[in-house]
Amino acid sequence: MLRQLPCLFMFLLGLFMWLNFLSINAMYIYWPVVLIGVTVIILFLPVRLLYHRSRKWWAYSNWRLLLAGFYPVEFRDFFLGDMYCSQTYAMGVKKPRSFIFVNLVLKLFPEYRTLLLPLCPPLDRPCTV
Repeated sequence: MLRQLPCLFMFLLGLFMWLNFLSINAMYIYWPVVLIGVTVIILFLPVRLLYHRSRKWWAYSNWRLLLAGFYPVEFRDFFLGDMYCSQTYAMGVKKPRSFIFVNLVLKLFPEYRTLLLPLCPPLDRPCTV
């Protein structure tokens, strides 16, 4: 039964990706922010819907992890800390491989430069000649 929350969040991710690529306008910058906002609202919703006790346990576990020096360490603290440390390692890679593909497309099709260049992080942007 606890699979419903991850399924809901995957549905929201797919919906916001579809909305993001539905049309090219200035809103494409804000869809990820809206997605994160909706996700945070759902996770911290104080109403007793959508597995309130599980969300409360998750929020309390994150609180314990944030103030780890003031609470005795339990398994859930270690487990969440290990998951977050693994994610920071995975997200901290200097040059993601997906941007190499974007750079290749920019070299082959320079007319798409204005569309694809904002997708690259500043360090990975090719030289604008």
